[in-house]
Amino acid sequence: MSMRRRIVVAAAGLTILLSLVVGTTLSTTAADDASRTMPEPFASPIIAGTVFVDIDADGHREAGEPGIGGAIVSVLQDGNLIASMTTGDQGRYALALGDLGDYVVRETNPPGYSSTTPDEVAVSLTEAEPTEFVDFGDLFRTYLALVIRNAP
Repeated sequence: MSMRRRIVVAAAGLTILLSLVVGTTLSTTAADDASRTMPEPFASPIIAGTVFVDIDADGHREAGEPGIGGAIVSVLQDGNLIASMTTGDQGRYALALGDLGDYVVRETNPPGYSSTTPDEVAVSLTEAEPTEFVDFGDLFRTYLALVIRNAP
């Protein structure tokens, strides 16, 4: 886990602002790391993926980075909402769409999380590639401020 800190000094006194990146201790199962295949029967185009805790804040999901439940994932086409769902406990989502075409996949972070990946991703579903996997990385952030004043 990485830790970031930022120190700010104010003229009226000494202010130290520590910005801590805090990850939660969660475990994953072998099923979380299995190769991605869509269960049968999915006949229509699919956009699927995982919203995950990006512990090292690098924008890529690695082993040991668990899913996040409670994130909202939406699919838009030409600015219109086509489908939407809230991720389950393991952070997974799968949205079946009626047609092939160009879409935007949008993630809305759960409370307390900020993104380490873009919140909107453009995808194109074609006959050759009717399924697209889009993962979203988030990180729970806690900020701690400590103020030290000069004693008389």
